[in-house]
Amino acid sequence: MSHIVETHDVSPDQARELVRRHGNDWRKIDEAAKSYKDEK
Repeated sequence: MSHIVETHDVSPDQARELVRRHGNDWRKIDEAAKSYKDEK
């Protein structure tokens, strides 16, 4: 999960939510993390 935080500049809480929502589908997590960044 720290990989998501470091790679996509999201909070640990956001990273946990992404993993909870998408499981181990890293492609979906990456796409969702990019959308988080766009919303900032």
